[in-house]
Amino acid sequence: MPGLSRLAPWLAAVLSCLLPTLAQAQLPRVIQVCSKASEWPPYVYFVRKDGLPTPEVQGYSVQYLKAVLAAQGVQAHIELLPWRRCQQDVAAGRVDMLLDASLNEERRDTFLVSRVYYQMTDVYFYAKDKPPPAIASVADLHRQAVCGLTGANFGNYGLREAEVDASTASLPLAMEKLKAGRCTVVLARLEIAAGHRLINGVDYSRNPNFGWGQIPGTAPAAFHMLVSKRVPYAQELLTVLDQGIAGMAGSRQEEVLVREFLMR
Repeated sequence: MPGLSRLAPWLAAVLSCLLPTLAQAQLPRVIQVCSKASEWPPYVYFVRKDGLPTPEVQGYSVQYLKAVLAAQGVQAHIELLPWRRCQQDVAAGRVDMLLDASLNEERRDTFLVSRVYYQMTDVYFYAKDKPPPAIASVADLHRQAVCGLTGANFGNYGLREAEVDASTASLPLAMEKLKAGRCTVVLARLEIAAGHRLINGVDYSRNPNFGWGQIPGTAPAAFHMLVSKRVPYAQELLTVLDQGIAGMAGSRQEEVLVREFLMR
């Protein structure tokens, strides 16, 4: 605050204490959030009733964010959108932030990036009724017919988008392509493959039709929340998220969420 040092010492001290509160007060009471309409279980997915998706959104990321924002008296309205549209809406400021994003150069330039709030294991799946692919390193993927999901970030695999058939929006459909022989491997995250048990009853990591392997030399994939640079409270929102993520690490609240959504 300009001129703060020229005020009476007691008044300067009071205003200095109020500044974080004033900054946080700029946040709206409800933050608009989006994530993947193709679903990302166990992190974000539609609740099922009689086997059919309802409008209600659930998952580890959903409850995690709600806990972080609730500590500031703020709520989250979370909508699942096509992944490219979700990113575009956040970039334009039509939506405040998004969940469940890995990083690449474009995303670093476009958004404000939170701390890491979870990690996942990059794996490849193959059909057990065909010879298993010989993959000893990331370089071996270049010799495979690779399938992945629309909008996914393949940087951790060392692949360019042109090297991947990413025309499929959901993991079940990608696994059908694998079973039909239209690709030799499907790139996925182990936690997501297991998490499909929550929406279709199938844990692909334990499905007898498929095998999987972890690619040697790949680090765990880190995931972040991304904040729009176009909203006036962007920096305040990022601060709340980062402080909340730091506070959640190793906490009882985080442990409860891990047990509810990630344990299998």
